Amino acid sequence: MMSPDSPPRVIYFYHLPKCAGSYMNALLLDIAIDRGADYAPFRRTDNTRTRESDRELICFLETVHRGGLTIVYHHHGYMGMDELFEPLAAARERIRQAGGTLYAFMCLRDPVSHFISRVNFMGLDLNKAIHDERNHNILYKYYLYNHHANHKEIRYDKEFFRSRLVAMDDIFFQEDLDPAIRTLNQQAGTDRLLTIEKRIKPPPPPGVSSNETKYRVRPNDEQRRLIKELNSWDQWFYAEVAGGNWRHWHDAGCATASAPPVTPVAGSNSYQT
Repeated sequence: MMSPDSPPRVIYFYHLPKCAGSYMNALLLDIAIDRGADYAPFRRTDNTRTRESDRELICFLETVHRGGLTIVYHHHGYMGMDELFEPLAAARERIRQAGGTLYAFMCLRDPVSHFISRVNFMGLDLNKAIHDERNHNILYKYYLYNHHANHKEIRYDKEFFRSRLVAMDDIFFQEDLDPAIRTLNQQAGTDRLLTIEKRIKPPPPPGVSSNETKYRVRPNDEQRRLIKELNSWDQWFYAEVAGGNWRHWHDAGCATASAPPVTPVAGSNSYQT
């Protein structure tokens, strides 16, 4: 168990939907219990971002450098990395000056698999979803702007997206979570390797809902082709990470560099009132 007087260490998980988030959150909860860490969940059940949710997250980031291990779970109803990038970078610097570390990560998934999982999870009509632009490029949009309830104008810009992507220290793949499990245990300094199969907390009782997807529809080859074609920005996002291109930006020190100027229309979000 870490002393609250020890240098600050922050593990920050940005949860892209249908990308192993429930699994990773359960693991982080177990690690928090094992290490006696603070666990800070940022998820609004109504999914809507507000001025209050922004203030809540910003105030948290302004004080998280005060010591000990803190595990952050960031999901629906808060800023995406478009606007969170600079406050997160400022928090990282305050933590560094206090002798600590901030480790930010997320998990990603093959875009076609992600699309199919989301359609089944939300009970959507597959053919309608394939042709509905609101369901396109959800991974790209969620990374920048969080929940789709908050999406306004979307900025499709590779260089801008790369400038925001370097906020992550690691990006893991749902197809192989072993590296994520090892890394998180190392970051937290657990005495043993905690995995989802070695739960400290018991699983939810029968009747309690979970985020597990039950597959009722599966696309044919032509539908798969269309999903891939119509979600080109998610395909690019996945390829950028899988090919290691984003790591070049991160290792070059872009995480603390000024991002390209943002135009006031493209990529901006307005608050929900």
